[in-house]
Amino acid sequence: MTDIFDKWNLRTHPFCPQDDREGKPFERRFLLKPLKPQEDERLFEFYFDHYNWNKSTIIKHISKDNKDKIFDKFPDVNQPGNDSSMMILITGSDSEDNTGRESLKNLIVHKIQKELELENEYEIEPLIVEVDLLNRDKEENIRSIAQLFLVTYEDEEPEEERNLKKLEKAYDKYKNEAMNLSTLFQSWRRYLSGYQKPIILVVKKSGDSQDLWKIIYSQSSYIFKFIVIIVKNNEYIDVCFDLLKKEINNLVLIEAQKLELEKTKTYLMERLAQERVGNNHLQNQLFPFSEEALKALYKQGDTYKQGEVKSLSIGRLNKIFIKVIDKKLEKLLEKLKQGQDLTQDQLIIGEDDIFEASEKINKGG
Repeated sequence: MTDIFDKWNLRTHPFCPQDDREGKPFERRFLLKPLKPQEDERLFEFYFDHYNWNKSTIIKHISKDNKDKIFDKFPDVNQPGNDSSMMILITGSDSEDNTGRESLKNLIVHKIQKELELENEYEIEPLIVEVDLLNRDKEENIRSIAQLFLVTYEDEEPEEERNLKKLEKAYDKYKNEAMNLSTLFQSWRRYLSGYQKPIILVVKKSGDSQDLWKIIYSQSSYIFKFIVIIVKNNEYIDVCFDLLKKEINNLVLIEAQKLELEKTKTYLMERLAQERVGNNHLQNQLFPFSEEALKALYKQGDTYKQGEVKSLSIGRLNKIFIKVIDKKLEKLLEKLKQGQDLTQDQLIIGEDDIFEASEKINKGG
């Protein structure tokens, strides 16, 4: 297998590397899941900026040229803006493939963690409260946030038993306030005034309700520095954002976009360049992929309307690129076992290879 990578001028599988250039192993097939740089900083190198930042003035662009900076622009983690809290809406296509929403959420958490470490000169992690809010009752959803905060605080801060009892006592006192639990969160803010870690709320599912998001912010932002909400690709999200922006000053919307042909070409060349060895000045920077292979990815079927441009999620692309390289390696290794010399044409990944890999994935392979 190494012989074939050598012929491709690659160190390893660009979408499924076993290890980094220093020989430290990676988790198997990590690109098929959301990236978690807060657990493994090396994964920052695998981010691709396929995000739309047009409605995000406070957070801007992934800074691939500066892994310490992470973003070109990011707010103060202790005071995210004029208000004490910041709400981040991350939207994108809702499919079984990794769309990049979770990866961006994890990168934001990683950035906050890094800033805290620089500021305090020791390792420190934010307190992250993750919730799914599927209840139509808005009051019940806010109560769920409060309950899960208590559970998370108890799990992550076992030495804070005395303060936990104060928090629980306040919850018992205010939990039944009709339609408004802001008094509870304001009282908690007093008890948490000496708490050094920023507290982050991550809403993974919320039914995409603008009214709920507004209530979450107005009632719970007293303790949460950052409120991150994962949003489906709602066609009305821009309208929702504009309405919310009138009431929430520190609000941003970031879209995890699907990739069209040219963006995919850039992504593929970037991934290949990361693993290049030997001749780094290849005439074809896509090698071993051909231009025809990429175009095959974007051939439109009968389901597409006239004038519609095909685009693919980054998760879908990773799945295809892993599969097509794996299948090509199998074929080339078989030829080598049979004693055949590999020609340059045989090394190329072409449109037939793409069609075969895509069909295999569509059938669950």
